[in-house]
Amino acid sequence: MRNIENLIHHGALVDPTTKATTDAAGATNGNAVDLTNCAGILWMLFVTDINSATIDVVLQTDDNSGMSSPSTIQDEDGNDLDLATAISADGVYFFRAKSSICEQYARAVVTDAGANAEFTLVELPYGPQYRPEYASADLLLEG
Repeated sequence: MRNIENLIHHGALVDPTTKATTDAAGATNGNAVDLTNCAGILWMLFVTDINSATIDVVLQTDDNSGMSSPSTIQDEDGNDLDLATAISADGVYFFRAKSSICEQYARAVVTDAGANAEFTLVELPYGPQYRPEYASADLLLEG
């Protein structure tokens, strides 16, 4: 969490948006985030009441903000690449994707299998000048 606070402090994260849902079984689409001039996107999923459900998360991408024909990112075998599968406990979960594997827009899709889990999804696109994999340890730890 400290690294995220430092990235926000240094302007690495831009326009955080929130997609919250309460007691919603089925699929919930996150916001379509424009990855133009971004190095990637970080999602934080806060599960506050799992209610005996399980949660799956996939990454969808499209060339338009309306996500009219989204495709799910796939692995090297052609299977949908799950960001998370069968989350079954309350907690905070982090997922990240580099913009190089996406079209211009990306979103996470959270599927609640059956028991009306309560969760909040936060999208945090980050800028190219502060890519976490290239940032110095001093930048990530100061504050």
